[in-house]
Amino acid sequence: MTASFILLAVLPKVTAEQKNEAAATDLLAGLTSVSSPLKDKDFLFFLGSLILFASCFFQLFTTVPVYFKENLRLDEFWIGVVMAANGVLIALFEMVIVFKLEGRKPYLYLMAVGTVLMGASFLLLNLPLASGFAVAMLAVLMLTVAEMVSMPFMNSYYISRSNVANRGQYAGMYTMAWSAAQVIGSSSGSAIAQKIGYNFLWVIAAAICFVSAGAFYWLLHRKPAVR
Repeated sequence: MTASFILLAVLPKVTAEQKNEAAATDLLAGLTSVSSPLKDKDFLFFLGSLILFASCFFQLFTTVPVYFKENLRLDEFWIGVVMAANGVLIALFEMVIVFKLEGRKPYLYLMAVGTVLMGASFLLLNLPLASGFAVAMLAVLMLTVAEMVSMPFMNSYYISRSNVANRGQYAGMYTMAWSAAQVIGSSSGSAIAQKIGYNFLWVIAAAICFVSAGAFYWLLHRKPAVR
C-alpha cells in the first residue's frame, strides 16, 4: 500500500490531452486495420517462446518450494520468507523499473535479457553453498529481477501488435498461452524432478530459458522491433 502511494507521487501524471491522443490513435488503427492474430506469424512465434518462458517461471510456485524443503532443508517459515521476498520486491520496484526501461530498449530485447537471468537463477539452485537459505535467497532474488525486466514488456509487446478492434483476440491468445504454460510447467516439472532429480530439472529449465531468450532475440532481429 505504501509503495502504491509513493509511485503515485513519483510517476508523472498523464494529461487529458495525452489520453485523448492515445484514444484517437487506437480508434484510427482499429478502423484501418482489422486482422486476426492467427495471421500474425511474429505474434505466434512470440507465443511459442512465451510458453517456454512461462513453463519455467511456474516452477517458482510448484517445484521450487518443494526443493527448498526437501533438498535445502528449509522449514516452512524460511521458505515463506524467501517467497515473500519475491512479492515485496515486485511491489516496491517493478513499476519504477518499468518506467525507467520503457522506451530505452525494444521489448523483445528486454524479454531476452530477463529470460537469460531466469535461466541463470535456476542454475544458482545447484550451487554447493553451505547455507541452503543463501542459495534459495540468491536464486529467488535473481528470478525476481528477471520477472520484473521481462514480464511487463510481454504485455506491452502484444498490445503494440494489436489495435482497438482486435486487441481482445490478442489478449485471449496471450492468456491462453500462459494457461497452457501453467499446465505444462507444473506437470512436467514435477515429473522430471521425480524421475531424474531436481539438479537435472534446474539444468533443463535453464536450457529452456536460454532457448526462449534466443527465440526472443531472433525475433527482434528478424525485422525492425515493435516498440
